[in-house]
Amino acid sequence: MKISMRLCGVLLLAASSALALDKEIAGKMMEASQRLETDARAISVALKSKNAAVDEVHKRLAQMDADMAKLQESVSEVEASELEMSARDKRDWELLKTKVKLLEVFHTNKKALAAEDVMKNRTMIRAHADGVALRAMKLRQTAAGLQKS
Repeated sequence: MKISMRLCGVLLLAASSALALDKEIAGKMMEASQRLETDARAISVALKSKNAAVDEVHKRLAQMDADMAKLQESVSEVEASELEMSARDKRDWELLKTKVKLLEVFHTNKKALAAEDVMKNRTMIRAHADGVALRAMKLRQTAAGLQKS
């Protein structure tokens, strides 16, 4: 009886720590996507003016690079841990991974346009920044759903 109680305790502890890891990673992803959204919106606002602060745009892009790296690292961490998820959570996880990839595409395109000439590509960079902000918000919502599970 004692052995089975201990075994149950160990299994419960293992299951709860796996769940906590999932919630921790979801929290990291929510924070990174919030920062991405904030920086993308700041770039969009900065580029409304014809006298945009190019240095500010490049500074925000560098910050966004770090947040994209954190998102990708979090995805890799979850993939490597092979957490057991319910069917709903697996579907949400796949959706979240797709959103991270899409966000990466938008961010990469925005960076490429900014590297060429910020003022020349101001309208396109702004459109991409708006797209990143929207997708970062949706990513955060999906991560919040996984965190609640």
